[in-house]
Amino acid sequence: MADPSATPPPINIPNFLGGYLMVNCLALILYGVTTTQTYIYTLNFKKDTAFLKGLVYFVWTLETFHTAFMLRQLYYLTITGFGDFDVLGRIDWSIGAFLLVESCLIWVVQAQAHDFIISSNQNVNINSRFYIRRIWLLSGKKILPVVFLSLVFVTCVAFHMTASIYTFLTDTWIGYFETFGATLSVETANALSAALDGLIAASMIFLLYRSQTGIQRTDGILRWLMVYAVNTGAVTMIFSIAIAITYALEHESLVVSGMTTIVSKLYANSFLGYLNARGIIRAKSQKSTALTVIGSSGFELPAVRSGSSGNSTSPPAQRLQFNHDSNWTASVDKEQSMVPELEDSDGDHILAITESRKVSMV
Repeated sequence: MADPSATPPPINIPNFLGGYLMVNCLALILYGVTTTQTYIYTLNFKKDTAFLKGLVYFVWTLETFHTAFMLRQLYYLTITGFGDFDVLGRIDWSIGAFLLVESCLIWVVQAQAHDFIISSNQNVNINSRFYIRRIWLLSGKKILPVVFLSLVFVTCVAFHMTASIYTFLTDTWIGYFETFGATLSVETANALSAALDGLIAASMIFLLYRSQTGIQRTDGILRWLMVYAVNTGAVTMIFSIAIAITYALEHESLVVSGMTTIVSKLYANSFLGYLNARGIIRAKSQKSTALTVIGSSGFELPAVRSGSSGNSTSPPAQRLQFNHDSNWTASVDKEQSMVPELEDSDGDHILAITESRKVSMV
């Protein structure tokens, strides 16, 4: 029979580790999704630039290290520290390691973009560049939004790194939760992450909406991209808010640490999902209207035909050509049967839509 006068354990194991274990199981599933998406990308986009391929594999490598450190921490808590409350209350080095890797991953995904961006020739391409560069070009090279988003982004990454460093400077979880600098870093980092995700999603919706051409099928693709941007941005934003709230309310559980692993993997899967979505957009465009890039100056709409391609009496093909000057120009012929084609000079399938607004027919 247990001694009623015995001192109760300083840590409630179910509260301390229960949520952390369950969230880490979900994180492992998401890592599997990340690996699958990387494999799909490797199969379908062999003609992407070396930089973009390297970025994809770098993200997957960071996720692999992140998952390994997460498993090391889980082993430390459930095996090494089994029955030893002093060990359970200490902060293992693997926590700081995976938080640093997570900070790097957030920087890579947020800075290098996982979305449809503006290339140097002012076309909206499904490729990879800087988020802020994309917004800068789409907004007409306005400086104010660029400066504001840059400050939010840099500050967010700085607080993430600071929260990671505090795990190396603090011996116990109780000490970490009671350290003002650590608490401030965690709360501010997640608040800024949520704000940045919301700002980027809102900017993308506005800029894609403003880029509509009046062509029904093309605008349909743009609306699809807007919905995709909202969904992915909202998920990471909601999770960042949930982490900030949970950290403020729950100081006797490691569930917050587990939730941060989920955010990391959501960022990685969002990035890879955007890249792999090019196949879906390509299929949509092939069913409707196809665009072909003309060198570095613009793009054209290939021949659109209806009826039998063997009909020698069919009218001439319809071809629209758009230049990336301040005004669009379009030349029109007519023909029948549909010949969908959507590729750039490297043979890679992309969607290119110029930033200009005015259209003149010649």
